[in-house]
Amino acid sequence: MVSAEVQSWPGVVSATHWLLHDPTQVDGADFYVGERELGHIHLDGEIHLAVTQALRRALVKRKLVEPFRWAADWVQFPITDRKSAQHALWLFRLGYDRLNCASRTDLFQRIELAVAPGS
Repeated sequence: MVSAEVQSWPGVVSATHWLLHDPTQVDGADFYVGERELGHIHLDGEIHLAVTQALRRALVKRKLVEPFRWAADWVQFPITDRKSAQHALWLFRLGYDRLNCASRTDLFQRIELAVAPGS
């Protein structure tokens, strides 16, 4: 559901996400806006989303995501049920709008108003 929705947004291009260290094994779907990666979904349901370091700090502080330990400008979030899928879509939309030049003020305001999953 999340993948189909993100792929339907204007300007989004999807591609196969390959398993790290084995480019013959599919591990999910990548999403790009132009040449820039929005993020990807792994087959186990975990999303990885590209963000700025400032957005990452704000998202982690509000417990809306978990930090991605291998890159300071990425976050992660597990999709486990319908509610978490809706939150994943919210995260992808935030990233999509960032790549489409939404204002910094707008993005941070959305984060402040968001309710953490499980709350």
